[in-house]
Amino acid sequence: MTSFAKASFDVATYLHCRPSYPQRVYSLILAYHSAIRSSPQWGTLLDLGCGPGFVASELAPRFDQTIALDPSATMVSIGLQPVGNDKDGSKPIQYKVGKGENLEAAGIQENSVDLVVAGQAAHWFDHTRVWPQLTRTVRPGGSVVYLGYAEMQFPGHPNVTSIFSNFSSSVIGKYWSQPGRSIVENLLDDVPWPTTPTPVSANIQQTIAKDGLAASQADHGGWDISTAIRIRHSPESPFLMEQSWSLAQLEGYLRTFSAVHEYFAANPEDKAKRIGKGQEDGKGSPSGDVVERVVWELGQELEKAGVLKNGKGKIEVVWPLVLMMIKKESAV
Repeated sequence: MTSFAKASFDVATYLHCRPSYPQRVYSLILAYHSAIRSSPQWGTLLDLGCGPGFVASELAPRFDQTIALDPSATMVSIGLQPVGNDKDGSKPIQYKVGKGENLEAAGIQENSVDLVVAGQAAHWFDHTRVWPQLTRTVRPGGSVVYLGYAEMQFPGHPNVTSIFSNFSSSVIGKYWSQPGRSIVENLLDDVPWPTTPTPVSANIQQTIAKDGLAASQADHGGWDISTAIRIRHSPESPFLMEQSWSLAQLEGYLRTFSAVHEYFAANPEDKAKRIGKGQEDGKGSPSGDVVERVVWELGQELEKAGVLKNGKGKIEVVWPLVLMMIKKESAV
């Protein structure tokens, strides 16, 4: 996570090359906040680990005010706003440098937040510190939603997925920050609930019913354990983020990896091998830098599979998704 806060991190590429959560994810978050156990409040949305504001800008129109925190001043400086924000009179998102472990420092008051979200960020949290902060700041009946995604896959092309997995785990593997990377790869299974006792199963799983959210198990604790839901991808119940990308877009995405950034910091001679000179052409090269080499290898395999022709064409890529959600007990 510290890679994203460094001045050398390419935030412009990050902004343009990261995948987008499907609208279904946002619909599920709002449905959960609206429908489970209590009358929803729409006063304050708090986004933790907000990055440039992908999640905050999607959900902000439903709330009176939105506060978005990130440890990286560079990320916060981008500060995405909802489309049409300047025309509908709604308040702009308030971006601040801050962490979930110390919400007081960011000025978050007790019992002031209705919905907390953390998109592809909860795997970095110190949960022994974050949950007490959320217990203090989330209003009775308020919701906490963690969302994330695991490693990219190429459906229908196991050889291509294998090449990418080897790149991620072996070539740049030691440069991923741990345990965060392993936690998100396991779809947040290792993220604890805030309750004592914990839910009956530490890994409550729900499928997505056609008519909405499936019922969850019931118990009682400091938070409302009966609202604890973990919606995660499985082969039997797919829950995926999907993109259709060119090789150039795929290359751009790989260059946003924190592990790639750390790899280049440790291997400047490899970084100097880059042929594209700052522009992703998607061709790759067996003699380029570490990203160009794997892009070339992926491209060769996709040509064999008939997906690409002379490097041209679209590649279907997917990421397994997870939503982890729980509510504060409602006021009596």
